Amino acid sequence: MVKETKNLKEQIEAEKKRKFDLKQELAKVHRSNKKEKEPTKIVEKETQAKIDAVEYFKSLSDNQKKDFMKEVELKEVANSFPLYLKYVYGDYYKMTKFHSTLAMIGDKIVKGIEQGKRLMVCISVPPQLGKSTTITESLPAYFLGRNPDEGVIICSYNENYAEKFGNSNREKIRKYGKELFGIEVSPKMDTKTKIEINNRHGQMVSTGIFGEITGNKASLLIIDDPFKSNIESESKAYRDKVYEIVRQSCIPRLRPSGSAVVVIHTRWHEDDLIGRLINLDGVIYVNIPCVWDSSFGVDKLLGRKAGETICPELNYTPKWVDETRKIMGNRSFNALYQGKPYVDGGNIVQRNQIKIYESSQLPEKFDEVTLSADLTFGGMTKESDPNCISVWGRKGADHYLLKAIKKKDKSNWQKGMIRHLCSLYPIERKIIERKANGQAIIDDLCMEFSGVLPFDPKGDSKETRLIAVTYFFEAGNIWFPSEKVMPDVEKYIEELIKFPASAHDDFVDTLSQYLLNYKYRNGGKVLTDSGYTDISNALRGLTI
Repeated sequence: MVKETKNLKEQIEAEKKRKFDLKQELAKVHRSNKKEKEPTKIVEKETQAKIDAVEYFKSLSDNQKKDFMKEVELKEVANSFPLYLKYVYGDYYKMTKFHSTLAMIGDKIVKGIEQGKRLMVCISVPPQLGKSTTITESLPAYFLGRNPDEGVIICSYNENYAEKFGNSNREKIRKYGKELFGIEVSPKMDTKTKIEINNRHGQMVSTGIFGEITGNKASLLIIDDPFKSNIESESKAYRDKVYEIVRQSCIPRLRPSGSAVVVIHTRWHEDDLIGRLINLDGVIYVNIPCVWDSSFGVDKLLGRKAGETICPELNYTPKWVDETRKIMGNRSFNALYQGKPYVDGGNIVQRNQIKIYESSQLPEKFDEVTLSADLTFGGMTKESDPNCISVWGRKGADHYLLKAIKKKDKSNWQKGMIRHLCSLYPIERKIIERKANGQAIIDDLCMEFSGVLPFDPKGDSKETRLIAVTYFFEAGNIWFPSEKVMPDVEKYIEELIKFPASAHDDFVDTLSQYLLNYKYRNGGKVLTDSGYTDISNALRGLTI
């Protein structure tokens, strides 16, 4: 049997050489631009070679045919990540259209690295659909099989989870590495957090996002679920920490060419790791929502129509979607299952509660004009919060946003812009939050302007403050300019309706403190010329 197998391999190699020689001959024909008859002869030779191969296969014994087919299968598996997944998982792995798509993405990542490309791919998919099984627990073993001298780093929110991912890959190398790729785990380095490929330079490190990454090389870096829960993702300090680790510790571990960063997690917050990375140039973002809706445009990956679910064959049906959405609520469902960490209509304030005005609809004269400012200590880094100043005009019960400005700058700009706006509008009240650089600006401006009012939230959360003034929106008393009047107004509307999941909340702060100031002064009521005005003012402790 051994002799037969050896002869079989020699015959296969001879057949390969003959096919290679034929291809070389065909290439020469194309280069020399010969007449049509000559390529025809090559085609005839190729056809004859196929006939010979069929006849050759027929001449093999049953055992030789099995060996031959097995070798062909293994080569196909080693060259295709989707086939690799089916091979190592068997019937356990359901290759739905979604899983096939995710597997093809993994295949393209590996082939891209091998072609010398430098990739950063962010993937957002619903939970419990096998994203980690497909990518994090399988792609490193496949990549190392094809590239046994390269490095892989796997990160997750803690070391235990990362070790679980690493162990799954280790077991695949132990079980399938030799027959598919000719590799084995080195007995000299085989721990829970690190393995090396025997007699090669390749290695795989598994660590928590805040674990030991430095000192390890990588051509493939996978970050799977850097946030344990929405509690961590809601913390800006934690989001900053995760981003800094990725930026300062993870990215420098990569080769300058032929490398890839793969970030895969369900979305929790607009400013989560994927939310930050997709703003960088060249980042590939793949979001595969649970339910397709028209706001996503055309489903180029799965070819779904509006209302169709991601894996109906796994019981992700429209009925399941409705029941789960009711239990979780719109905000959580849209974040985790749709890859949209905000509600289209709005979280606290609904988009349809905001009225839009054109220039011709503005009152000729306002009862009062107020400036509201949320100021920072300055800073020009990407992570620095911007200053925000908004100007509001009130006419009766209605409040009009006249101007909104955001900018990252220092106190010189803050004071200069407030002076400029006071020259453009008849501003009576200048409300400035005391926090950060607010008190210093208040002290300076009090020497120049009257009506400079400090605002102190007294420990109330930002959400509590906005919720306290939502009835202004519900009553239809808040007006925003159209894009014709203020071209960048949409970014302020987006920040408001996404709040508290928006990346920044500076404009929301200026809005809530303006409306709260009005509410505290007037009880939310409109002053009239009736005879009860004096009494109502007296009850509120106001002087006339």
